[in-house]
Amino acid sequence: MTWPMDPARRHGLGRLGAFAAIALGPALTPARGWAATLAQTADGPVGSSGDSSGDGTLLRRLRFDIQCHNPTGSPLAAQPLWAYGPASRTGHQSLVEASSSWPMTHGTDALGNTVLHWQTPPLPPHGLRAIRLDVAVRMARQPAPQAVEPGAWLQAERHIERDDPAIVALAAELRQAHPRDARARVEAIYTWVRTHLNYAGYLPNDLGASHALRERSGDCTEYAYLVVALCRALGLPARALGGFVVDQDDAPASVAYHNWAEVHVDGAWRLVDAQKEALFDGGERYVALRLIRDQALGPMGLAHRFVTDGPAQIRWR
Repeated sequence: MTWPMDPARRHGLGRLGAFAAIALGPALTPARGWAATLAQTADGPVGSSGDSSGDGTLLRRLRFDIQCHNPTGSPLAAQPLWAYGPASRTGHQSLVEASSSWPMTHGTDALGNTVLHWQTPPLPPHGLRAIRLDVAVRMARQPAPQAVEPGAWLQAERHIERDDPAIVALAAELRQAHPRDARARVEAIYTWVRTHLNYAGYLPNDLGASHALRERSGDCTEYAYLVVALCRALGLPARALGGFVVDQDDAPASVAYHNWAEVHVDGAWRLVDAQKEALFDGGERYVALRLIRDQALGPMGLAHRFVTDGPAQIRWR
């Protein structure tokens, strides 16, 4: 099975919102063993603010619109569509509910990513149909303690080149001032990336940590990859995530999709976002849709946002 280049990688869309379809070879089958549920939602407002409980958490509600377009002059039958929803559980979030205006099933992959599945509506010639997705996530101001498996989130990956000699040398330099304090080493990495990289605006391709260090430039993805690579070079488990940064219930635009890093220190996964200048605090604002690993897992493969099999074009708004 081949996975063609996603023309807008993180957004899963065409250039900032144009229609795009990611064509696949043979049809995919959702992973067995998923606890699939079918849900539909009633009309109603998303709301303007999260409900606060007495345990330091917020209930955050998000809404997304998925447009299915028939670019041909012939009717189109339903086709499979898979997409990431909010991750089932991270240090700061747990998925409470996901419901759709069109029949949907969902499950989780090996990393805890939520994978949503639809058979899209049949489309008349040049027709357009919309699917509305509503989700609710419980967001915690302080990260929940979580163990990490030995050796997990430490290896080199495509775009996270922790073994690059330049990255190893910089990591060793940053470690010298804080040889025993993991939290202080993370702060040093955060400060270096924040102050030495220039934000390049949205870039259409993943360029990686080595590129970011060499060019001293990148978008939010390269900031995250470089933080992760430097942490891993020092033996600190770290990972990149993708999703949205929100301050209230929202219907976030696809162009607001963002990447950041988490590092496992003091027994929990903690926020490190050198591009938006957030360190350790503020994780309740970061709704993760994907824990990023360069490994094809389940029907999503290596797609960033969604994958479909058929001629209909999908636009995630």
